Amino acid sequence: MPKVEDVLKQPRGLPRLQKAVLDYFEKHPDEVFSANDDDLEELRSKLKRGTVASLAFSIWALHRDRHVTRERVRRRYYYGSSEALKRLRRGKNGKSAS
Repeated sequence: MPKVEDVLKQPRGLPRLQKAVLDYFEKHPDEVFSANDDDLEELRSKLKRGTVASLAFSIWALHRDRHVTRERVRRRYYYGSSEALKRLRRGKNGKSAS
């Protein structure tokens, strides 16, 4: 059984699913996802793990902890890497998205 000191010394990292989502977002700066079921199902099939609900929570937690950003376009919020959201904002403001 571990000692209290050993447990407290362990670095606190992201849960596995949040880490997988964050890694995916960073590797795909050309993609953004909304929190609707269709986008979450697509993300789930790409990651090959989690449920729609667990992915929704993971994205929310990553946003809460400022690991990912979001941008509102019309009536929907989109989440992704910083680079993806910068491109989305440029396109939304009428500038070239590339």
